[in-house]
Formats: sequence, structure tokens, C-alpha cells
Amino acid sequence: MTALVVSDTHGDDSALRRLLNMYPHPDMLIHAGDADGSGPYYRSLVRCPVHIVTGNNDYGFFADSKETFRFAGHTIFLTHGHRYNIYRSLDSLLYAAEEAGADIVIFGHTHIPVCERQGDMLILNPGSLTYPRQAGHRPSYILLAVSDGGAPDAKLLYL
Repeated sequence: MTALVVSDTHGDDSALRRLLNMYPHPDMLIHAGDADGSGPYYRSLVRCPVHIVTGNNDYGFFADSKETFRFAGHTIFLTHGHRYNIYRSLDSLLYAAEEAGADIVIFGHTHIPVCERQGDMLILNPGSLTYPRQAGHRPSYILLAVSDGGAPDAKLLYL
């Protein structure tokens, strides 16, 4: 199974459409917030489950600020991250993910990609498809794959 993981598109839908042209049939689309009202449109673009949370710039789009769900035998804790003081530390975010029973945590907000493992937790931030802040300022996303209930494989990629 394969999930496309994105965040912080801020209403600029062109980058996500480009990404979906590259991966037209994902098993899941995961958006970590700040879609700026495009959430319903994103759901219409794919024929797979879509998990999307609200971010600090999602006015008028009503979704939960966090969500816990299953993907290929793993539990994902999804949130935008702005309510967890993530610029200072990931501790409160990781604690919330552990409390939710997750082994994968996905967040956004910083526009800076993260793809690392700490202990049993896979920590993912896809960065931003439209306003990247990392060195080189390249739009980024994560391809999350799990085969036959095995360990999750996450690849940080750039448009």
C-alpha cells in the first residue's frame, strides 16, 4: 500500500494536481493541514481514502485538528502541529502520538520536511508543496509505503 503525504498547500492546488499526475492511484492521500479551504476539492481528485486535518490557516474548512487512523497495519497520528509547540520541541507531539497508540506521526506547519525514526516512532513532516522553507526551497512530499504488513518505508521526495 502507498500513501501520498502532503501538507501546507495553502490553496495552491496546482502542485497537488501535478503530484497526482505522477501518482494517479494512491491507496491513501494524507494532508497535514493548511489546505486553505481546498480540502473538499482534494477529496474529489482521488478515489481513495483521504485524511486531512485543519491547520492554523484553515478558515471555513471544518475538519478535526487531529486524527488517528490505521494504514496497512500501522497506526498514524495526524495533526498540523501548531498546537504542540513544535518549533521548540517535538516532545509534546510525540507524547500525543504515543498516547494515541500510534507508531507513525505526521505533522506539518513548519514547511520543513522531516523523515526520521526515534525509537519505535516514525516521524514525518512532508514540508510544503507550495511554500517550502528548507535549503534549496524545493516543494516536498513523502511517499509512505508498506508491503504485506511489514515495516513502513517513507521516502522524502521533491517536485
